[in-house]
Order: sequence, then structure tokens, then C-alpha cells
Amino acid sequence: MSEIVVYASFPNEIHSKAVNLDPSNWTWSPCIQISADRVLHFSSRPYAWLRYAIGAIVGAHGHLAITNTQSYTPVDYLAPSIPLDVLALYYHLDDKEKLRMFPIDPGFLHERITSSVLTARRAGFREDVLRRDGNLCVVSQVPGSYCDAAHLSAHAKGDKYIQVNTQRRARSEAEYIANVDDLRNGLLLHPFIHRGLGKNVAFLVTPNFAMETSDKGQSDLQCVAHAFIDDPYSLGGPHVRLGTSVRICDDLTQWPPQILFDLVYASAVLVHFGTPRLREQFSANGFKDQLYPQGVSNSTQAEYMASIEKRAQDDANTKSHNLGRGERGAKREHRDELDAYDMIMFLPYINVGAEKMMHTFKEAEERAEAAERAASVKKVEQWRGHLE
Repeated sequence: MSEIVVYASFPNEIHSKAVNLDPSNWTWSPCIQISADRVLHFSSRPYAWLRYAIGAIVGAHGHLAITNTQSYTPVDYLAPSIPLDVLALYYHLDDKEKLRMFPIDPGFLHERITSSVLTARRAGFREDVLRRDGNLCVVSQVPGSYCDAAHLSAHAKGDKYIQVNTQRRARSEAEYIANVDDLRNGLLLHPFIHRGLGKNVAFLVTPNFAMETSDKGQSDLQCVAHAFIDDPYSLGGPHVRLGTSVRICDDLTQWPPQILFDLVYASAVLVHFGTPRLREQFSANGFKDQLYPQGVSNSTQAEYMASIEKRAQDDANTKSHNLGRGERGAKREHRDELDAYDMIMFLPYINVGAEKMMHTFKEAEERAEAAERAASVKKVEQWRGHLE
């Protein structure tokens, strides 16, 4: 089946964060490429889903049309299918939405793996998420002891990253998040779901600017899990199906805001259906500089800093265990500084090229993921065995 290409208009230049709204400064770029039958995998109203997907990607609300002219007619969002002769759609923004535009970072997923490491800074975060989500995975209902307190915006990205993303995309003050360990940046998830978050798994919240909760036009808030790959374990196991409802807490002031779910969904769409040109636009148009004002830290540095953070936590645990033991306790108070052991551990990497080091870390990460997945499968099977 032929594929549909969805275009969005991007500014050619942004000067001092100011956007020139003159039409001559805007260029149409292909963003999403997907077959019509694949869209039906996610929604019975394909135009509405495409509108939401491209809106989440560019960070602005607009309309789809089959023409790219300034005068256009929006498509029928209630249509159950897309005609075979429709091969291109254009996402139109008015001037107000063009000023709000803030596309998804192609690096949104990078270093997400480090977010599952429990440290002193994240211990309170996990406790808060467990309490809010009732000590059960919000999708698979697996007990919390088997689950991760997952960050929607990866912990390794830091506070500034979530601040800029939520500030640029927020439509109310309540949606702004200043701390990456804010309870509203977390969900209690089965490890398999956490691993795929923003890549193979995302959550669709309705109603949103493009979609209703159901074909009947209900207005009740609903959140459903979508898998972007055909893997029975992507949502936690064969018993969890595409479109399974996510359990939402009663107090919505403690629940993640719509814009965080949008970012995760946009990331998954980008991974599976995004064009190379879409990835280029983030850097070419100045958006990258706003999100990374100090430049992008590389993965090697992030991994090394995560190991230092873990050692600091281990030392903190040791200090707590030996509190009041005089000289030994006093010595541990200085372990936050790099010591000879730290330097010895890092020496083997000093003369290793960046590309080779990245490859080494990637292999180690894949081995760790495989081992963790096997262990998680065993735990869940044991748990389900007890239920039977």
C-alpha cells in the first residue's frame, strides 16, 4: 500500500529566539511517512490521529489539508478512512501557533537507560510514584516491587531540559515542571514498558486538541497504551493488549500533564515514522540551541557521571550503616570527591576513541537489557504462578 507523507512548515531562521512570521521565511518539510492501514492500527479516525501525531511532533495545534496554499479546507477528521489518491497532507498553523511551535527533540530518548538507577536523589521520587499509583503498574497491574518508577522526561536529561520543554509547550501554568524528579514526571511501569517508553511504547491521552475519547464523542479523560511494534511483551506481557486503559489517579494535580504524554508519543512516532528531514529541522532552525544552551553532553560523559552518582549513593548507604563509628565514618564524608580508585577505574578509557567507547557502552547496555528482561520474565511468571 502507498504511504502518506505529512508535511509541516518550519521557519528558515530564528533570530534571538524571535520568529519571523513572513511566509517567505517558512518552508514545507516532510515529517511523517506512514501507510493508511498502519494509521488504522492506532485509531478508527485516521485523519484525527495524524493531526494529533504531527501536532505532538511540532508542539503546536493546527489543521490538516490536502493543499499547502494559504487558503485551505481542513480534511474531514471524522472520516473512517483516507482515500487512496491522498498521498500528501499539510499541517497548517496560524501565526499564534507558529510562535508556540517547539518540535520534539530527536535526542529525547538518549540516555533514558540511566533513569532506572536508584540513587539518593531518586529514592523519594520512587516512593512518591509508588504511593500515587497504588503500588501497581498503571498498565499491566503488576505489583510495584517488580516495577520501575519511570521518568517520562529522562532523568539523565536533567532539570533544565524538562523546564524548557514544558515552558515552551505549556498552555497553562499548571503544566510547567521545574524538577525532573517531580512526581508529575513519573509513572509506575513494568520494566518492559519502561524500556520501550518513547520508542516502542507511548500513551495516548484523550480528549486532546485533535481527538475525542471515543467515536461517541465522550469527554471523559482517558489514557490508553499504544505499542508501536508487534511484540507481546512490549506492554508487559501477552495479557496486555494495544489500547489497554492506563489507570489514572484521582488527583489530577499529581498526574503528568498532557504535554509530557505528547512528548513521549511524538518521540515514538518520530522513531517509527519520522523522516530524516524532520530530524534535521530540530538543529537547523535554532530549536536545539534553546533546549541545549550549553551544548549536548555526550553519552560517555552521562554514563560516567551516572557511575559516580551511584558510588556516591553507595557511600551514603555505608555512612548511614556506620553512623557514629568515629574515624571510619569521618573518612567516608570525603568520598564525594574523586579518589585514586575513581581515576584507576577511568584510566582504561582515556586513550579509547569516542566511537569505540560508544560501541563498547552500547554492547554493555544490550547485554544488560537482555539479562534484565530475562530476570523480569522469570519474576512475572513466578508472580502469575502464585495467582493461579
